[in-house]
Amino acid sequence: MSAELCYDPPAGTLTVYRLRMLELTDTQVITDAPRDGGDAVVPPDEQVTVHFLLHGGRYRFDTVIESYDVRVRLNARETLRGIALRKPLKVASSQRRADFRKSLAAFEAVEVSIVPRHPDFTDACRPDALRISAKIVQISAGGVGLLVEHGEILRIPVETPCFLSFTLPDVEPEFVMLAIQRHKQTLHDGKAFRIGWQFQEWGAGPLKQDRRRLARFIADSQRKQLKRRG
Repeated sequence: MSAELCYDPPAGTLTVYRLRMLELTDTQVITDAPRDGGDAVVPPDEQVTVHFLLHGGRYRFDTVIESYDVRVRLNARETLRGIALRKPLKVASSQRRADFRKSLAAFEAVEVSIVPRHPDFTDACRPDALRISAKIVQISAGGVGLLVEHGEILRIPVETPCFLSFTLPDVEPEFVMLAIQRHKQTLHDGKAFRIGWQFQEWGAGPLKQDRRRLARFIADSQRKQLKRRG
């Protein structure tokens, strides 16, 4: 069963790893090792949350990683390295996000410029600031998921707010949004990153107006998609 393991440290950003739940014992849930190459980021005995789908519903449970040294036998010939999670006392229905999210897979790649905010001026960035390009994977009125194929993103501390500028199809003017990182997945052995950003208020940016523009874009895209299917 596929699942997502989420680690939200007290100081840092939420990190999400994909894994498979393979075995249930009296005391543990055995999974394969996280497939994004970053399992050592989660210290043993630190609380994590696991999300999974079952019969069309989305569920979650809180647990800790008890061991990274588990060997899982898939069949008579094959074993793989796994981890042991403490068996939870309860499983709860998982809260869905309030904002509807729209995949942009059907659109031409929407480029985004990422620029860290100036440390002293909240409404500006440094003229010589590091600028990184990314592509929008998913968007909602509350945030955006970006694919970053550039290791320099690691030079930006996760707690640093950044300005994201982008233009959506048939929407004017350009969006300039302040955002903070909320979760990050490492892809392709560290050669790319899937990063979720949450939009924030800032002095010169009309956040409510921009969120309404994003909601209209998403609603219009959904209507067009349904019309094509009809």
